[in-house]
Order: sequence, then C-alpha cells, then structure tokens
Amino acid sequence: MATDTMTNLIINAMAQYLAGKGVATPNLALGLFVNNWPFSATTILADLTECSAPGYARASLAAASWSGSTVGGVATYSYPNVTFTFTGSGGGQIIYGNFYYDSGNGDVVWGQTWGSPYTIPAGGGAVILTPQIQTKQC
Repeated sequence: MATDTMTNLIINAMAQYLAGKGVATPNLALGLFVNNWPFSATTILADLTECSAPGYARASLAAASWSGSTVGGVATYSYPNVTFTFTGSGGGQIIYGNFYYDSGNGDVVWGQTWGSPYTIPAGGGAVILTPQIQTKQC
C-alpha cells in the first residue's frame, strides 16, 4: 500500500510539473505544425515548421487552468479547449499535428502527428484542441 501511495504521488507530481503547477515548472505553449514530420521523442523545435496562416497564433497554457488528479496510478490533467482560428486568406495550408513546448527555453515537451491532416479551407476555419496530460505507473 505504501508503494502504491508513493507511486501515485510521484506520477501526480510529474503531471503537475508538466501542467505548470509545481516549482520551477515549464511555461507551456501549444502550436501547430505544417510539415509532415513523424513526431517522436527526439523531435526538437527546429524539426517543425510552425503554421503561418493568417489568424494563427501560438497558445500559452496558463498553469492555473489545468485541472485533474491521480487515481490508481494514473495522473490525468486536462486544459480547457484551445481554438486556433484562421482567416479566409489562409486557405490551403495543411496542418499535420500539434506540439507543446516550453516557451521559456524552446524545448519541445510532447506532441503528435495527426492521423488525418487538416487543410485550412479557402474561407478560413478553426482547429479546436483539448490539451491533456496523462502519466501512469509503468
């Protein structure tokens, strides 16, 4: 029982760190990339071509907006929806995925290449993401 409790505390601390709720936490930001990059654990910011469509802006993720808990060795923290809105003149650009990075030092923390890329329509469009961090005992 003590081991499970300690594991839950460690996992919870890791998730809280990433969500900006601990000491010396990262300044998380969320961005979209437009090059067909196979996102992996070794991806760095220079590997990604960030979206440049009119209306696009990186999203800063405020630590106070994350919420969650640890249950049964799984820590789950969620953030409210983040909407990226594009104006009509940005049509045609293809978004392949999203990435989270520490805006304080530029380190990519995690991200993903989407199964289906999103092509911004000629009249503009939007991408809505719900950030979530989940860590668990291995």
